Amino acid sequence: MPDGPEKSDRAIMSLEGHLLELRWRLVVCLIALAAAFGLSWLFRHWLMDALKWPHVRAMASLGFETALYAKTYPEGFVAQLKACALGALVLAAPMIIYQVWAFVAPGLFPNERRKVFSLGAACAACFFGGISFGYFFFVPMAFRYLIVLSGPSVRPMLMIGSYISTFFFFIFALGLAFQTPVVIYFLLRWNVLTLEGLRRGRKGIILGAFIVGAFITPPDPMTQVIMATTLIILCDLGALVAFPNWRTLAAFMRFTGVVVLVGAALVAWFGLRPVAHVTVLEGTLQVQGRAVSAGEPAPIRRGALCRAGADCAARFTFGRKARVYLNGGASLQIIGPGAIRLRRGKALLDVSGQRGGFTVRGGPGIVVAKTARAQLEAPDPDSIVITVLEGEVQAKRAGEAQRVHAGQTLALRRGGHVVDTSGIAKEWKGILPRSRGAE
Repeated sequence: MPDGPEKSDRAIMSLEGHLLELRWRLVVCLIALAAAFGLSWLFRHWLMDALKWPHVRAMASLGFETALYAKTYPEGFVAQLKACALGALVLAAPMIIYQVWAFVAPGLFPNERRKVFSLGAACAACFFGGISFGYFFFVPMAFRYLIVLSGPSVRPMLMIGSYISTFFFFIFALGLAFQTPVVIYFLLRWNVLTLEGLRRGRKGIILGAFIVGAFITPPDPMTQVIMATTLIILCDLGALVAFPNWRTLAAFMRFTGVVVLVGAALVAWFGLRPVAHVTVLEGTLQVQGRAVSAGEPAPIRRGALCRAGADCAARFTFGRKARVYLNGGASLQIIGPGAIRLRRGKALLDVSGQRGGFTVRGGPGIVVAKTARAQLEAPDPDSIVITVLEGEVQAKRAGEAQRVHAGQTLALRRGGHVVDTSGIAKEWKGILPRSRGAE
């Protein structure tokens, strides 16, 4: 009897033969995973650096240290095992996919093979597209926003184990969420849905996108809105690919165009808008690798790293009520219109009635001043010394706050207690001059 409109080339095999082949292909997959895991373990340090990049980007943009800590002895080792398992899965994925295809393909008609191949290729492309979106954009943005929500009084001390688990959750959730265009495409092509039905159910799609976004993202509105917006765009993209015509293109561009314009405006406002201006009084100042000479005023944007030369003196102006003076050899990073991070050297802070306070991060502490003049010194990345000349500042470390008044000096060091050195200066006042004269 004829096989139908298309001849079948499916292999005929007994149940025992199928089971033997399945066992063999499972063994090949396990061997591929083991070999990929061994290769990942050899390059585990590079792999860990790659996985930490979103965290490093988020923390560096806020001026925080980028180190991740281990709460228990095996936590760092377990985190490396998780990272190598992910690396092994990615490296062995082509072999695993091929083995699955080689087992299933003989039982399909040629037209079914083409459909399954197209479906698998589309799912893989969308999955890796979701991973790339999360790695380069969503995860760093979400981490940064969550740290900002914590407020200036909270200094993050993040653990490597919880970071790896959170990172994996975000990445795989986004990879699955990016299957939306594939699902919409096949539902439309198989006539399960219609374009008219999608248009009528637009409100339901938006509500569903926000519900899914609430499950995937942390409990904050910003990341939920970004995820829901992304899902809606992906849904429209699936409809556009299924029926590429002017009507679906107009529907896609109507929503996506608004999102792109709003996103571009936000990027321009937060990323390109200057938050301070610097005037070099003498010498040369390096701003993001660009030399600024004396007498040349220059705008400063968020995240800019400024390094003063050995003979440099510069004045940073933040609005009308805050100025920071930098001397030779010092470096600082601009966090925002009212916050900097002192990385090394000395800086003079001059604040007069700053609303909300001007924040300086350095070493293990945070200094907040509303009306004060103070010298800040970071002799190394793990300490900061505050000397108040006028007014008072508030120094915070590990959730503890202490006020420093005019004439007082306070040193904050990592791994130790808050130390007030004003009494030490008085104690040695009568001895130091005689010691120096004797020398």
